[in-house]
Amino acid sequence: MTENPEDGSMARSAPVMPRDEGEHGSAVTRVATELQEFFGISESLLPCAVVVEPRERRVFAVGLTERITLYGLLKELKIAMEPGIARVNQARSEVARAREDLGAVRSIMCGARRREQLR
Repeated sequence: MTENPEDGSMARSAPVMPRDEGEHGSAVTRVATELQEFFGISESLLPCAVVVEPRERRVFAVGLTERITLYGLLKELKIAMEPGIARVNQARSEVARAREDLGAVRSIMCGARRREQLR
């Protein structure tokens, strides 16, 4: 595990590269070229991060620079998602409360039916 010095978050990483530096570099270049061709990414956008939305069948490529790093990009995405995540969490809480209320109503109704049957 590797700790991010900026926020203390943890990430898994290999302790060493699996091959020598030259072979590693060739493999990364080959895979990057294949992905670039597959997604139709312009050379001028490289290096970039590619975000794939499988459900919507859309792909976004965001160019990375010294100013826009992968970490910075992911952080900005998380910040942008926080209001939506808060709304989802609020809705989940409301659904949980509604289920509890429904359970209580069902319990009361079952008790009333039993008392009615006993009469």
